[in-house]
Amino acid sequence: MMRRQNGMLIGAGAVLGSAAMVVGANAALAATAPALWPTLPGDTKRYSWRDGEISYAVRGSGTPLLLLHGIYATACGYEMRRVFAPFSERYRVYCPDLIGFGLSDRPAITYTPAVFMQMIRDFVQDVIGRSCIVVASSLTAAYVIQLAFDHPGLFRRLVLALPTGLGQLEERTPSATKTAGAALLAAPVIGEALFNALVSKPSLRYFLEKQSYYDTSAVTDEMIAYYHAAGHQKNARFAPAAFVSQQLNWPVRHAFANLTQPVMVVWGANAMIAPLKYAQTFRHTNHYARLEVLDRCGAVPHDECADEFLRRVQPWLTLPDEEARWCEPITEKS
Repeated sequence: MMRRQNGMLIGAGAVLGSAAMVVGANAALAATAPALWPTLPGDTKRYSWRDGEISYAVRGSGTPLLLLHGIYATACGYEMRRVFAPFSERYRVYCPDLIGFGLSDRPAITYTPAVFMQMIRDFVQDVIGRSCIVVASSLTAAYVIQLAFDHPGLFRRLVLALPTGLGQLEERTPSATKTAGAALLAAPVIGEALFNALVSKPSLRYFLEKQSYYDTSAVTDEMIAYYHAAGHQKNARFAPAAFVSQQLNWPVRHAFANLTQPVMVVWGANAMIAPLKYAQTFRHTNHYARLEVLDRCGAVPHDECADEFLRRVQPWLTLPDEEARWCEPITEKS
C-alpha cells in the first residue's frame, strides 16, 4: 500500500512538474514578447466598438477605400503594407485590424462570422461614413460578399483576393475533431502552449514558405518577427481557435451569384492553400465578376505580387460601372 502511494505521489509530482514547466514557458514567452507596433505609413487611430477598441491606419484623400486582412493565426493589417501607400495616392485608405487581431483588442468572446460582419459594417458606417471601395482577403472576403449582398449601399466596388466560401471554408458544421482542437486552444494553460507552438518562428516560416508564398524569398526575417510578435500578444489565441474549429466558415454561393456591384477576383496561379480551380468556381458563379490571375504568385497576391496586383486593380477601379461589370464570355477553356 505504501509503495502504491509512493508511486502515485511520484506520478502526481511528474504531472505537476510538467504543468509547472508549461506554465513557466508560457509566462516566459508572454514576458518577452514585444508590444506590437504600427507598420502602415498612415495615422494610427482607434474606433470604440461594442466588443473592444479597433485600431486602424488611415491616409490619403478622395474616395474611401477599405483594406481588410484575412483571418489566420497571426492575422493583421501588416498583410496590406505593400498596397496601403500606393492606394493612398488616389484614395482615402482605411486599414483596420479586425477584432481579436493585430493592434485591436482581443477580448475572450465567442468569435463568429456575425461578429466580424457586424464589426466591418459598423466600421464603414461609423468611421468611413459612406459607401466605399473594399479590398478584402480570403475568409474576410467571404464576409464582404455577404455584406455587399445584404447591404448593397455599403460597398461601391469589391476587390477580392482568393475569397473563400465556394468549395473552401463553406461548411458550417464543424467536425468533432476540429471542435475539440478549438477547445484545447482556448484552454488556459495547454491551449496557450499549443498556440505558442503554432505561432513559433519555425512554424510560421514553414507555413509561409510552403503554403502561402510561391517565391520563398518574399518571406523575410522582418515578416517572421512581426507575425511572431502578433501571435504572442495577450489573448491572441481566442479568435484563431474559432477559425481552427471551422466556426468562422461562411458559404457565399447565393450572395456572390447575385451581387449587383462590380467585383474583381484576384488569384495567385500557384496558390497552394486555394488552388486555381476555386477561382474558376467563382468565375462561373457570377458571370459578371472579373477574374485576374497573377502568374508565379501564391495565396497573398496583394503582398507577394503587389506591383502586378495594383497594375490590374487600379485601372479597373476607374472604369464606369457598366464597363467594370463586363467580362469576356465564359468558354470551356476559361
